[in-house]
Amino acid sequence: MSGLGCLSSHACNPYEREVKIEKSEMVGAHDKMVELVEKMLDGKKKLADARTDSDKRFYERFCESLDQQIDTLVYQLYDITPDERKIIEGT
Repeated sequence: MSGLGCLSSHACNPYEREVKIEKSEMVGAHDKMVELVEKMLDGKKKLADARTDSDKRFYERFCESLDQQIDTLVYQLYDITPDERKIIEGT
């Protein structure tokens, strides 16, 4: 042990904090992804049930917005650069 007062080998591991941060970020990203997908499923159901053109347009835009948010979250999770995103999206 070093003179840092480590109580166990785990407490002295300089990478342990990074792993915990990554796990915490992944849990947050997972929760956000689940939330977005649940909203998307609900929006798609409401789109299918929409009777007026106005409601259909509303739910189409709502679902498009959610789709963009999901894409952005995935790009963040995989550290996709703006240039790589352009290639993926074909723009």
